[in-house]
Amino acid sequence: MACGDGQTGGLGQRQAALGLGHGEARHDDHRWQARAVTTPRRRLELRIGPLVVLLARLPRIVPFLIVFGLLIGGLLLQGVAGALVLLALSSLLAGLLFLAWPALPPQARVVRVIVLAVVVLRAVSFLR
Repeated sequence: MACGDGQTGGLGQRQAALGLGHGEARHDDHRWQARAVTTPRRRLELRIGPLVVLLARLPRIVPFLIVFGLLIGGLLLQGVAGALVLLALSSLLAGLLFLAWPALPPQARVVRVIVLAVVVLRAVSFLR
């Protein structure tokens, strides 16, 4: 019988009714998992999270148009201005790649790293 399944008479439900806790064996063991995770990845997730949520709420074409606009704008501007636009684009792509990395298969990782490298190299070439 699962706790909270609506059936009466279980030990866990009797303990909960008496205010003795949840009643599941070792239920309080989850406290150790509630510690804050302070890895660099988690800090970045917290920082970039609102931007990702905003992008996810937009129609699917909008993030594509943002990336495409930054790419075309950076390539057309050239010089320092073009390099700055392409570096802004590469920062956005690198952040999204970092967040998606654990879920990506190896082939997709390779393709995305190559695309990121091409954008960065093009931006650096504008600075010369």
